[in-house]
Amino acid sequence: MTIEKQAVIVGGKVVNTVIVDTSDQPENTEQQTYVSCAENPRVSNGWSWDGTTFTPPEYIESTDDQIKAGQKEEAKRFLAETDWLATVDVQDQLTTESSSAWITYRTMLRTYLGSGSTEYLSPDQPEIAWKE
Repeated sequence: MTIEKQAVIVGGKVVNTVIVDTSDQPENTEQQTYVSCAENPRVSNGWSWDGTTFTPPEYIESTDDQIKAGQKEEAKRFLAETDWLATVDVQDQLTTESSSAWITYRTMLRTYLGSGSTEYLSPDQPEIAWKE
C-alpha cells in the first residue's frame, strides 16, 4: 500500500487535494482528474494544472478601496457579534474593568468604521469577566 497526496483537477484548476492509497486509485472521469502532487507538497486549491506542471495562483494586490470595504465588513461583523455585551443587563453583570474594556473596544470599532482607515483592524477582543 502506497499513500500519496493527489490533486483533484477540474477544468485545469485544483479544486481539492486528497490523500489516496495508490493501490485503490480513484478513477479519472471527464469532469475530474486525479494527479499526484507528491513532488510539490504546496499544491492546494486554486493552483493550475497544464497537464505537466502545477502553477500557483497569481497574487493580485488589493486596492485601498477593496481593503476599506473588507475591513469595514469585518468591523461590522465584530460589532454585531458583540452587540449582546452592550445591553444594560449584561453590562450590570460584568466587572467594572471588563465593562469599560468592552465599551472602549466597541467605540474603537465604530470610530474605525467612521474613519475609513486602510490600516489593519485588530480583532483582539477584551476578556469577559463577570462579577462574583
